[in-house]
Amino acid sequence: MLKNKRFLYPVLFLCMIAGVLFFTRDKTIHTPYEYPVRPGSAQWQKFESRSEMVDACQIPQDILDNLSTQALLETILDYPLLSDMTTVSHAPEGQDDEAGFRHIAGSFNGLQEFMSRTDALSTLNQYGDFDDSEVRGGSIYRIIYQNTQRCQSNSQ
Repeated sequence: MLKNKRFLYPVLFLCMIAGVLFFTRDKTIHTPYEYPVRPGSAQWQKFESRSEMVDACQIPQDILDNLSTQALLETILDYPLLSDMTTVSHAPEGQDDEAGFRHIAGSFNGLQEFMSRTDALSTLNQYGDFDDSEVRGGSIYRIIYQNTQRCQSNSQ
């Protein structure tokens, strides 16, 4: 009986350690979210309202909470309705693009989450010169950068 206990305790200890490691492991998602419905798809064409499109493009909360900020930025830049940001923002030269940004930020949980992240600006800075047309997203990237910067400086 004593031999069994000597064997049992280490096994129980290892099982306990494995359980702790399993439940505390890093759940961060480092790949961008892939929208299940996209413009041009059969399901997209069945939508009868803009609201249905917006709803279909929301990121599920359990995924949103675990996306790294880098993956979240890439997800935002791939947002199927992102062109609304510049469509709404066709303001004369010299006016800012805040209207288009507010339009998207008011309805897209991904952009709302991104603006709340403390590392949002540093993640944007990793993309380099945001005025460079070579940067993926071009003017959209600039709009996101400027408005995230504005939002974060207002919240401090």
